[in-house]
Amino acid sequence: MDLTLQIKQDGISKGMCQEFQNLLTEGLSVQRLSTLFFKGINFCISSDFPTLPFLRENIGNKGEEYGFYLDNRPIMEINRQKLVLNGECRARIQYQNCNVGKMYIRHNSSAQVFVSGRSTVAIDAFDDTHLNIIVAGKDSQVLVSL
Repeated sequence: MDLTLQIKQDGISKGMCQEFQNLLTEGLSVQRLSTLFFKGINFCISSDFPTLPFLRENIGNKGEEYGFYLDNRPIMEINRQKLVLNGECRARIQYQNCNVGKMYIRHNSSAQVFVSGRSTVAIDAFDDTHLNIIVAGKDSQVLVSL
């Protein structure tokens, strides 16, 4: 079965809206899939879509350059505007020099997050994740939603 059709059918079974169904076209690239994941992040996380086994079988580490990580160890990122850690990631993430970031950490992933230099980071943590946050400077901010 075509990968796009498989994703679409799974999404429909989980209540995906028509707008996103229309965006899932044949020959969907990993870059486009990553972009759509971030655009529909609330649906994807709340519906476990696509599932972790599906991601492991079909995506693997192909989404790294787009901030979409799966079972990666170690991950080191600096000032990544958006990123998601899926599966069993282990990461060291830095935000410095007035940058803004949004992180999603899921499944059994863990991250050390260092924030300095007037940067602001929002982190949504789910499942059995672990966070270690270090903030340097009174003008840096970290917002965590559990």
